[in-house]
Amino acid sequence: MNDNLFGKQEKNKLDINVKIIALGGAGCKILKRINSRLHKNIQKDAIDTSISSLNNLSEDIKKYNVATDRYGGKGTDCDYYGLKEYLVEDRMENIKIEKTENIDLIIFISCLGYGSGSAILPWALEQLEESLDQLGRKTIKLGFFIQPAINENPDSLEIIDDSLKHSNEKLDSYLMISNDKLYSNFQGTLEDALHKADSCLMEIIDLIIKNNYNTINLDKANILEFFRNAGQIHFGQGKSKEETMIHMAIEESFEGALLRPLPINKPPRRALCWINGPPISACLHQEIVESISSRLSPSINGKQGKVNISINTMNQKMVEIHLMLSSKQRIA
Repeated sequence: MNDNLFGKQEKNKLDINVKIIALGGAGCKILKRINSRLHKNIQKDAIDTSISSLNNLSEDIKKYNVATDRYGGKGTDCDYYGLKEYLVEDRMENIKIEKTENIDLIIFISCLGYGSGSAILPWALEQLEESLDQLGRKTIKLGFFIQPAINENPDSLEIIDDSLKHSNEKLDSYLMISNDKLYSNFQGTLEDALHKADSCLMEIIDLIIKNNYNTINLDKANILEFFRNAGQIHFGQGKSKEETMIHMAIEESFEGALLRPLPINKPPRRALCWINGPPISACLHQEIVESISSRLSPSINGKQGKVNISINTMNQKMVEIHLMLSSKQRIA
């Protein structure tokens, strides 16, 4: 047994209390796919407008049916604004998500866009806002989302923005997988995205648990850093022309390398992308910086500007690149 932040580690018992909450049909699908691989002590909830969707889940998952068929439907048939209003105004007092004491980490899984998960997310966060961890601090709340193809469902972009606008302050961090061919380098269907999501989600959960077992103190900052460092699963959203050109330059700089750059939608500390791959040397780090620098030429009003590229490693595996470009700068 090992000592860590939450005391002694016993075999087959988690010191960190984790709850996974699936929102909407896509969230329920992902939870169903990973359920048998989850540690038995991880708690699981599912919230959806569809009774049949909830009935497809195993008995060890606590289920909440939050609305009538009027606000359900499938895909683009979901009445997002109607469901959001229904949850907040009509059912907030009637349906309560059961609060389990001393939950250290809650991971919300959902598809943001045209499904019911977009409306359920802010409502669920409101329900669980005052949850506390084992040390009496606010529970960490992370979002793990799939984004549908914007070009096929243009209205979903407005819904995603509205959902996140009402959720951002209560979420500590989130990652998103997109199957959008316009805004993503991930080519595949929504089912492909679901398949990718379950593997990535398990990777995040395993990473948290393994580091807990290895006696790393899992305070809030550490857990958020673990989550952010899973950047290889995040395929970003729409980028400006300048950012697109930056990413093209970065990708070209890594051509032939085992590493690969991936954009993130809500970058911590203004990092435009994360690079993930096997351990690399400091010498290769420097070559990468020089390659990227030589391909980028930002300017302000025709005068040469400055691009700051800094690299930070974690166990020599994760490379973080900062490209500081203000809104007034452009790629020459």
